[in-house]
Amino acid sequence: IKADGKKEQYDEEKISSSFIKAGASPEITTAATKTINKKVKK
Repeated sequence: IKADGKKEQYDEEKISSSFIKAGASPEITTAATKTINKKVKK
């Protein structure tokens, strides 16, 4: 998969919606998404 940023953005939205469905606050969702993205990029 090419790293053009589109898949990354899509995954971030999927992660965010998962957290929101689980009842997480926007702050927690944003922090968790950034943390997950850092781990995925390595």
